[in-house]
Amino acid sequence: VRGVSMSNIRIRSLLSLAIAVGLAVLSFSGCDKDSTTNPADTTIPDNIFPLTAGRVISYGGYLTQNDTETKIAASEAGYSSTWSITTKIPVNAVFPNPPFNVSGNAVLIRDTTKVPDVGVAMKFTPVFVNFDSTTGEYTYMTNLGFFYRTFQVKAAGVTTIRSDSLRFIVLANPRAGMGGTFTCFDETFAGTVAGSATNVSLKITGTWASAKESLTAGGATYETYYLEIRRVVTIAGTPVATGLTAKLWVVAGVGPVKMHLIGDAESHGNYRVISGKNF
Repeated sequence: VRGVSMSNIRIRSLLSLAIAVGLAVLSFSGCDKDSTTNPADTTIPDNIFPLTAGRVISYGGYLTQNDTETKIAASEAGYSSTWSITTKIPVNAVFPNPPFNVSGNAVLIRDTTKVPDVGVAMKFTPVFVNFDSTTGEYTYMTNLGFFYRTFQVKAAGVTTIRSDSLRFIVLANPRAGMGGTFTCFDETFAGTVAGSATNVSLKITGTWASAKESLTAGGATYETYYLEIRRVVTIAGTPVATGLTAKLWVVAGVGPVKMHLIGDAESHGNYRVISGKNF
């Protein structure tokens, strides 16, 4: 073209290329900014086990063999269990001291279970639970009697098994978050193994699953937080016994909708799934 030199054409071409590249960079940067995702929410609400007086949850299920997850044949026929939440009362109203070396106040949950096909017409088990709004911990009263007897746990200068087997330990700490682990119990005792005095440690920990699990039961679908509780017994720094203590599927505003409470060599376990509730 007359009046336009080759150098001008080259300059205009380079300028056009620079503008195009600049727009491409801006466009790419904008897409990258828009595609940034927020970190996954791993929080677990505190109200995973509302201790509301008058609430009743019903369960179906079956018995499991001692400290395994093996179902006891025919135990599911007619199996039923209810958890009735009452009010906070002195634990000595149920377990007087003496002979039980325990004290304090807690919410009483009446666990009533029937397993007619294996001869259990009606069994009432008192379950004491507390919630600490400061720490976010749920604690419950458990019985360490089997552990005491197995490892001959005795108080200093006493020849009989310790009488304080009823102990409050942590059941759940939702503030650990999904994927988090917390300590339920950690204590060392003076015991006897193979006739020799030795220190025996019992540690129980809980671990939340890293994601929610969907469960349909009792005519409803729930988004659950899965909790697994495990124990380890250690002698002289060496683990000698490990195992599963419980599996819990809990729902905010409801409580446990599914559970497997593992037994031991002296008692069977219970596998339960919600069948109904009164709220």
